[in-house]
Formats: sequence, C-alpha cells, structure tokens
Amino acid sequence: MNSKSFSRALYIGYVFYKNGSPLGPRIQDGLQLVYVYEGEATIRIDDAVRVLREGEATLLLPGCRETFQFSRTTVTHHGWCTADGARPGSDDMADLLEFPYKAALPPMMRQLADRALPLQGTDEAKSVSLMNALIEALFQDYLRTVSFRAPPRTPVHPAVRRA
Repeated sequence: MNSKSFSRALYIGYVFYKNGSPLGPRIQDGLQLVYVYEGEATIRIDDAVRVLREGEATLLLPGCRETFQFSRTTVTHHGWCTADGARPGSDDMADLLEFPYKAALPPMMRQLADRALPLQGTDEAKSVSLMNALIEALFQDYLRTVSFRAPPRTPVHPAVRRA
C-alpha cells in the first residue's frame, strides 16, 4: 500500500474511556488505526470480535459496522489515527485482509503519535504537511509490523474470508 491510498483528511487523537464505556455502533468511513495504551477494547466488526489489550494495535477497514466495549475493570486509554475516506484498491484490500488482525504496538508508533498529536488542528501548511507525513508513517509502520507476521499467501475462498 502506498501513500496514494491515503486521503488528505488525516487525523490523530487519543481518548480515555471510563470502566465499561461503549462506543458505537458506527460505520467506518476510511482506514483507522486503533492502539491501546492502557486497559482493553473489545471491538465487534460486522460479525467478528477483536480484543485489543494494552500494547496492541489493529487496523479498521472502510465500510464495516463497529461497536466498541472498553474494559469493565479499568479506564482504557487508546490512541487512533484515521485517513477519512481512504478506499484501498481491490489488490490492497485483499492484502490487508490476509494480515493478522492485530499486532504488538511497535515502539516507533507511540513516538510518531506523540510527535503528530501537537500538530493536530494547526493551520500552518508546514505543520499540516509534517502531521500528515507522521500519520502516514504510523500506518506504514503498522503495516510493516503485521506483514512480517503474515502467513504465506495461499488462496482463500471468499466464504472463509467472511467467516
């Protein structure tokens, strides 16, 4: 996946959720990385469930219905970055569906997020350009991490992919 896959509407943030807080349902509009710093997030994506624990990240794909449930026992602190409206091509989407659904949060991702966050909301062109580059680097670092863990490519029947 190259930078042409990303839109120019790039955003980053973090949030704290109280014990047991829900979020959604919502329809994912673009690509979004979600990473848990503390706590836990259970994400229902269409009919699949993903559990992210402290130090884990996942990539959410466009067009999916998502509902989040955060840890019932502790506050959850998670970060996110999104490429609104990003629509990977069919080849890229096929590759993304083959990757593991989550990965350990690479140390560089936290550093990139920490550098990009203060630039969010600025109007200065150079700052916006730097923030966009840092967010794209976050996506690329995550994809690099999961691609190292991806199993060898074998044809997968569409019914198996949906399961």
